[in-house]
Amino acid sequence: MIVGLIAVAARLFFVANLAAAGNEAGLNDNAGDARQYIALARNLAEFGTFIDDSPGGRAAGSTYFSLLRPPIYPALAAPFEARDARAALFYVQAIIGGAIPMFAAFLAGIWFRSRPAAWLAGLMAALSPTGIGITGQVMADQLFATLFAASIVAVAVSVRSTRRASRWMWIAGVAAGLATLVKPAGLYWPLVLPVLAWIFARAASSRVRWRPVAIAVAIGLILPAMWAVRNYRVAGVFRVSTVDAQNLRYYLAPQAQEWAREGDIPTKAKLKRNRERTMRRDTDDAATLTPREIVRRQWSESVAIFRTHPAETFRAYMHNLRGHLTTPFNGFDYQFPKGGTTRRMMGRLEQMTGSTAAYWLIGVLSLASLLPLLVGADRRDPTWRMRIISVAAIMLIFGYVAGLSGTTYGTGSRILFPAHIAVQLLMAAGVAALGRDLPRILRRHAIASRAA
Repeated sequence: MIVGLIAVAARLFFVANLAAAGNEAGLNDNAGDARQYIALARNLAEFGTFIDDSPGGRAAGSTYFSLLRPPIYPALAAPFEARDARAALFYVQAIIGGAIPMFAAFLAGIWFRSRPAAWLAGLMAALSPTGIGITGQVMADQLFATLFAASIVAVAVSVRSTRRASRWMWIAGVAAGLATLVKPAGLYWPLVLPVLAWIFARAASSRVRWRPVAIAVAIGLILPAMWAVRNYRVAGVFRVSTVDAQNLRYYLAPQAQEWAREGDIPTKAKLKRNRERTMRRDTDDAATLTPREIVRRQWSESVAIFRTHPAETFRAYMHNLRGHLTTPFNGFDYQFPKGGTTRRMMGRLEQMTGSTAAYWLIGVLSLASLLPLLVGADRRDPTWRMRIISVAAIMLIFGYVAGLSGTTYGTGSRILFPAHIAVQLLMAAGVAALGRDLPRILRRHAIASRAA
């Protein structure tokens, strides 16, 4: 609860300063993805429908563009856009984001049975520059990350609960399904829930009740499928979102093309020209072609490029992944005027917390330093067994989001934000293990050596 209050306070302070910055700040930013979310939200507020169903589409959208975004985040933003009160939306996002540090602290506490680990994970999440920064953006990432983390917590509680285990597993399915209706990156997450439940059960030395897990998976798939049916009725496209086809064609495919031409990583200017050329074509064709035809063309062109340049595609994908691991949040430069106090504070916070890659390095090295000591009696220690198996869950959580992030570039650490909870858990576990368990293990080995 305390880390949650700290998180909310930090985010409310950030939004208050953002609102005080006025028109010069990102409060009025309508670029990129935000433009589409705003157009959908305003259309919902004015007409009660998405763009393609309205009696006159907005300049920012048509049927094709409305298929890119699932409905929950535009629905959340619609009442605030109707009253021209975007700052109020950001205040709501500050409260929503405050749940993530509590989830991180809770998971660290039960997985690693360590109060220091719980505090460290919670505080890292509460003071995350990315977590604070996306509070002041019209983006679905924070709401998605909260639901994503909620599904993980619900699975963990279900496995450890002797009562209402089924109910918690169903909650996990609902959270996973709603997460997909916020951002399509959650589409395959319900299929991962059974693996996560099995890992948690192994860590807690309990058994998985597979029937509730199957129901949770069904719930997690049925909820987004209902929106896919709606999209099929509207545009003949049975998909929750067509953004995956668009991103592959606008980002990864041009990277592979330009990499093959240059023989090395292409410049940002060339990538931008390649991407914008395709974007203009699709925007123009949206007036004459059906959305289904545009999406099919995007897929076929991307697949053809990937088959022609497989090595360059892999290099581009790995380059994007490394960039997301090491690049800081890239929103403060336009959210606040240059030289402002808040912008300087957030920049210093970024320097203090480091990159995602640094978290991984500290966590892995901390845990790896203890592995040589986990022999003999220590290997059968149930606490250590739980902690080691829990690391597998952390890797699974992070790997799911990171695997999807390599298909785009230029988003900074925002695209990896849902997986930050896993990184924070790993670092907290490693540091807490060094500080608390290493002396105990060394004493145990010293006593065993003297006895021998």
